[in-house]
Amino acid sequence: MYRPDSTEKVETEVTRVKQFREAGAEPSAQGFRVRYDIGLRCNDFGLGPPGTDNGVARSRVRTSRHDGVVQEAATPGRSRGRSRGGREAVVAAAMEQFCAQGFHATSMRDIAGGAGMTVASIYHHFSSKQRILEEIMVSSLRDSVTSTRAAVLDAGSSATAQLRALVASWVGLHIGRQPEALIGASELRGLDESGRTAVDTLRREQARIFYGVVEHGVRTGEFRTAFPRECARGIAAMGAAVASWYEDDGTLSRDEVIERMVQLSLDAAGVEPDATN
Repeated sequence: MYRPDSTEKVETEVTRVKQFREAGAEPSAQGFRVRYDIGLRCNDFGLGPPGTDNGVARSRVRTSRHDGVVQEAATPGRSRGRSRGGREAVVAAAMEQFCAQGFHATSMRDIAGGAGMTVASIYHHFSSKQRILEEIMVSSLRDSVTSTRAAVLDAGSSATAQLRALVASWVGLHIGRQPEALIGASELRGLDESGRTAVDTLRREQARIFYGVVEHGVRTGEFRTAFPRECARGIAAMGAAVASWYEDDGTLSRDEVIERMVQLSLDAAGVEPDATN
């Protein structure tokens, strides 16, 4: 049975980056590069190279009304589950501005205006605009790793059941937290070296979960794909792309989109039709 590793290694890497920064130093990317490498680059789950806009039209960014998998969607202008104020107000305002006009075109004054505070007040919570972007991306990725890992562990020993649960969780997150997903797919180049290292660490951990499930299915004979690594990449990228086109008032409901992505993923892995039920 495939069981994803604990988050301890990942949390250690991300925490060490933060500790160095709090001490007034910027950690080296080489010094904190994640130790495991399964051949997946940091943009494996995006729609294009790091830092590109991946064809996403910013004017079409929409916020999901749905609950997603982890928690209430982090909608622009609204905090997740608590009253808006302070650090959360800054993050919410930043997400709204980043989605509307992009990271580089957004000023700290824009964020301050959206958060209802002065620019000076923002610096009580974040030292720079890059730190706000890093907070959005790292928080979203950490929740994603936690939720998808839990979904796989709860699915039992069947690789087919694990893949179904993994894709449902992954796609649900990209619908329920659509603004963060779009920012994560398009704004990587806005991060500095240490920020990219933290994000890269979490993305690689997410990749390991996808690859672990597909490899498990190939090993047990449930999946017939001859290319498990590429299959895992393709399934993850397909699920992440949902954030770029899903709309609340579209022709497909959230559950319908999730079920179709699950079925497409099972097909990609080469699961026999009678084994998908």
